Amino acid sequence: AEKYFGKGETSALAVLEQVFKNYGLQRLDVEQGRGQVRVVIKETQPKETGSLMSQLREKLPDCEISYVNLNAT
Repeated sequence: AEKYFGKGETSALAVLEQVFKNYGLQRLDVEQGRGQVRVVIKETQPKETGSLMSQLREKLPDCEISYVNLNAT
């Protein structure tokens, strides 16, 4: 949690700002040495999803990342 939820360029929020220019923070929890962040990504095209997830995995290699499309039917 200290590495990704502290200050600096490697923080999860800093990386999210680098990868996604427009997002909304829904939740940020840091407990018992673990952190979790939930964001809503705005104005992203479905065809960009794979590339954006690859960028996140590259910049946050020790983090678990999942993508949920809330608009899918």
